Amino acid sequence: MMSYQVLARQWRPSTFSEVVGQQHVLQALSNALRHQRLHHAYLLSGTRGVGKTTIARILSRSLNCVTGITPNPCGECEACVQINEGRFVDLLEIDAASRTKVEDTREILENVQYRPTSGRYKVYLIDEVHMLSRHSFNALLKTLEEPPEHAIFLLATTEPDKLPVTVLSRCLQFNLRALTREEIAGQLSKVLSAESIPFEASALELLARAARGSMRDALSLTDQAIAQGDGQVNEQGVAMMLGRLDPRDNIALLNYLAQGQVDQALQHLRSLPDRMTDISDVLNELQNLLHQLALLQIAPNYLDSGLVKHQEGMQALAALLAPEQIQVWYRMVLEGRRELPLATDAFAAVEMTLLRLLTFRPVTASSLQTSAPASHGEPALPEPEPEPEPTLAEPEVAQQQPEQVAEQPVQAAPPTPPRMPAKPTPPPTALDEAELVQQQDAILQQASAQHVPAPSQPEPMVEPPAAAVEQPAATAEKVAEDPLASLLATRDLLAGTDSGATPPTPQASEPIPTTAEPTPRADSPPPKPEPAPEPQVLVPEHVHALQAPRAELTPQVREAADIDGWSASIAGIEPQGLVRQLLLHSNLKQQAGGYVLTIGSNKQTLWSPQTEQHLTNTLQQLIGDAPLTIEFGEVQNTPFMIQQEIDSYRLQLAASYVEQHDDIQALTAALELELVDGSIQPRD
Repeated sequence: MMSYQVLARQWRPSTFSEVVGQQHVLQALSNALRHQRLHHAYLLSGTRGVGKTTIARILSRSLNCVTGITPNPCGECEACVQINEGRFVDLLEIDAASRTKVEDTREILENVQYRPTSGRYKVYLIDEVHMLSRHSFNALLKTLEEPPEHAIFLLATTEPDKLPVTVLSRCLQFNLRALTREEIAGQLSKVLSAESIPFEASALELLARAARGSMRDALSLTDQAIAQGDGQVNEQGVAMMLGRLDPRDNIALLNYLAQGQVDQALQHLRSLPDRMTDISDVLNELQNLLHQLALLQIAPNYLDSGLVKHQEGMQALAALLAPEQIQVWYRMVLEGRRELPLATDAFAAVEMTLLRLLTFRPVTASSLQTSAPASHGEPALPEPEPEPEPTLAEPEVAQQQPEQVAEQPVQAAPPTPPRMPAKPTPPPTALDEAELVQQQDAILQQASAQHVPAPSQPEPMVEPPAAAVEQPAATAEKVAEDPLASLLATRDLLAGTDSGATPPTPQASEPIPTTAEPTPRADSPPPKPEPAPEPQVLVPEHVHALQAPRAELTPQVREAADIDGWSASIAGIEPQGLVRQLLLHSNLKQQAGGYVLTIGSNKQTLWSPQTEQHLTNTLQQLIGDAPLTIEFGEVQNTPFMIQQEIDSYRLQLAASYVEQHDDIQALTAALELELVDGSIQPRD
C-alpha cells in the first residue's frame, strides 16, 4: 500500500489564510461569510491549479461548520472532517466533463428541493461547468432562477466565456489570477523547508517559471525534481529535467550573433539538441534574453533576479547591441516562433531564424554617414547620379571657386563706382576637386558664348561674375541666422550652373570678370583630390545658428523644423528611438568652453548610462569634439512644444475657416446641423 502522499495533496490549503494569493477573492468571501450576506450561486474562474476547487471546499466547510457560518472553520468538527475526507453527504462534487448529458443533470437536480441531511446547506460543487451541454445548462438555469434557500451552487471553470450569459448573470463571478513567480517560489521554499529537503533558490525560480502561474503544477514539478535530484532540488538537475539552457549558453549564442560570427553560432546551435528536449525552446530562450537586455538598457533595476549573477555578461552584451537592434531581433525571433508549425523540421526553422538575425540589421544614421576615402594617386570621379538636395546637417558651401584667384577685369563702357569688397567666405568643403573643375569649365563656356575675350595668361584664375560673388557673400552674412537658407541658395546656384542655363547678361556699366581656364600640361599627373569629409556634419562653429530667433507662425508651416533651427538639426541627423525622444524635449545652448544640453526633468526616468553614450555619439554629428554637458531641468520652446504649438495654431485656423465659410454656414442653417466638437482637422 502506498503511504506517500504527493505534495499537491499534502499541502492543499484547509483555510482561507493558507491560500497563496487570490486576496481579492478571499476578502470578498470572508466579508460575505462574516456578515452572512450569501448568494445562491458562485462562479470561480481561472487557469488550472490556482485554487478554484480548493476555495470552493473551504467555502463549503465555512457554511457547514458546527461553530457557525464563519470565514475561519474549526477543521475539527464532524462536518469539517468529513468534507476534508470527501465523504460529507451534503456536499455533492460533480465533474461536468464526465457527466455532460441532460439526464445526468436532471438526476442531480431532482434532489435539490430536499433539505440537507446533516449540514446547514446542501452544496453543489460543479467542476469544469463549461463542459455541460446546452440542454444541461437549460435544466440548471431553471434551478438557478428559483433556488431553494438551503442550496448553494459553486461552479468552477477555466473557460467562463463558454457559459451562457443567462447563467453568468445569475452568479457572483470571481476571477482567480495566475500566481506570480515570486509567490510560487516562496510557497515552494516553505514546503521544502517543512519537508527538510535541501534546495537551491535558483532551482525554485526555474520551477516557478515552468509552472506558469499554477501552484499545483509547481508542486507536481517539485515532486519530479526531488526524484531527479535524489532527494534534493538543485539548479542543474531542474534545468536538465525541464530541458532548459544555462543562461551562459544563451548569452554566448547571442554574443556570437551580435559579433557576426557565423561558424561559432551554428556550431553552438548544433551542440544544444543533446541538452534540450525540444530544440524549438532555443527561440523561447532567445526571446526572453532579448527582453531582459532591453530592460537592462532602459530600466536596469527590473532585471530578472535569475540573471543577476550573469549581470557582467549581460552588461557586455547590452553595450554591444543597440536598442533598436534588440527590438528588431526580438520581432524576428517572435516571427520565427510563429513559423515553427509551418516548418518541416524544427531544427531547420531555428537555424533559419538565426541566419535571419545574422543577415538583417537595422540601418542607423551613423552607417548612412560613413563614406570611403578616395584612393591615393587617383582622381575622384563624379557620381553619375544628380547631386541630391542638401539637408540642414550637411556642410555649408558658401562659394564655388578655388582659393587662388586673380582679378582680370575686361574693359567695358563707362566705369562703375568703386564697390566695397565682399566678405571672405570659407573654402568649399563638401565638393570634391572633380566637381570644382566641371563648374569652372561650365563658367568658361558661358563666358565664351557671350563673346568675352579670355586672358592670355593660363595659370591665374579670376573671380566669377559679380552677381555670383555678391549672392554667396550676401548669403554668408546670414549663415549664423539661417543655415538652411544658405544651403538652398547654394543649391539653386549649382543647379543653374550644372544645367547649362545662361546667366542673365550683366549691365553695361559693370565690368564682366572672366575666369581663365588653366592649360594642363601633358606630362603632369592629375591633381590629387583631398579626402572627402563625412557628409551631414554640422561643424561646431555653426552651432550658434541653432539658437537664432524662431520664425513667425504662418499657415504654410507644417513642422517645427520649418521655423526652429534646433528642430531642423534634429530632423537632419535623424536620431532613433529613445535618443530622439530625449532630443525632442531638450534645448542646446552654447556656453563658455562648450555646449549644454538641457533635457526636461520629466524625462529623467528614461536616463541610463547606455542612453547617455548613444546621445553623446549622436550629438557629435552636430558639435564635433566640443565639450558637452547634459543636465535635466525646466525647458521652454523645445521641438516637441513648438510642434504642439504649430498643431494647435493650424487647428484654430481650420476651425476659424469653417466658422467663417459662407457655404458651410448656409448648409448648417438650412439643414439645422450642429458642428461636432473635435471633428475639425487641418489639411496637410
